[in-house]
Amino acid sequence: MNKIRKLNIFYLSLTGTCILFVLIVIGVGEVIAGRTYSNFKFGNINDIDNNEYQTVKIGRQVWMAENLRTSRYNDGSDIITGLSDHEWAETDKGAYVIYPHSGGITEDYIRGINSEKEMAEAYGYLYNWYAVDDGRGLCPPGWRVPSKDDWYDLIYYLMQGHGLHNCFETDNVYGVGSALKSCRQVNSPLAGNCATSLHPRWNFNDINYGTNDFGFNATPGGSRTYDGIFNSVGYYGLWWSASGRGRDGAWYNNMGYDYSNVSSSIYSRNEGLSVRCVTDFVRSKNRPEK
Repeated sequence: MNKIRKLNIFYLSLTGTCILFVLIVIGVGEVIAGRTYSNFKFGNINDIDNNEYQTVKIGRQVWMAENLRTSRYNDGSDIITGLSDHEWAETDKGAYVIYPHSGGITEDYIRGINSEKEMAEAYGYLYNWYAVDDGRGLCPPGWRVPSKDDWYDLIYYLMQGHGLHNCFETDNVYGVGSALKSCRQVNSPLAGNCATSLHPRWNFNDINYGTNDFGFNATPGGSRTYDGIFNSVGYYGLWWSASGRGRDGAWYNNMGYDYSNVSSSIYSRNEGLSVRCVTDFVRSKNRPEK
């Protein structure tokens, strides 16, 4: 089977658009820096395994503020797990895995987590896209895995309504990604409770650190590649969308410790990525044409 590898496509990456939003950010930076996420809290929900998740309202959407960690579909059926590297690469059935908390290359940066349960609570599960697409339902009733357009709505709202940019800026913290990322980071410049080496947290960056202005609390759960390799906990958060692409691909969204935007790319459906669920508060009818 031919596997699709990463193809980077950045939202709103036209030079003129980047300049426009950077200029807006300069004018409202003090306001952005002073916002607290408590204004966006929207109660809690439970999945079928009775895991509880905090939620936040951002614009006309309500999002989980934690990565999904259900082991069952909504009809009570178990999601496959425990697959070997070969089985993971070849399956076309929904599956999940918990990022290993010790051993191999993970041992250096998962210190302080001592069990699969602690790992799941910190970063959630990693699902292949077949689990996302399964008709039995991965998200709680009334919720869904966000489509590519759902992610676009979130990004556009933060750009239009809050003066944030979504360009690949290495020296401008006022990007959508920085505003959505958890502030928990090794030696975060924000100090206080944001500066921590305890998981979940982002690895150190003194420019593109998370500010968690809207309570989205994005955490870097890493991935399991289509051939079974685990990588990037602490460095990158990658979330599936419900939008497929071609026969073997699907769209996902990515945030990194070293950049301030949210990017959208295509991965093989056998990649293991995090999942956030979303529901509508009031569906936007005024989203511009892309």
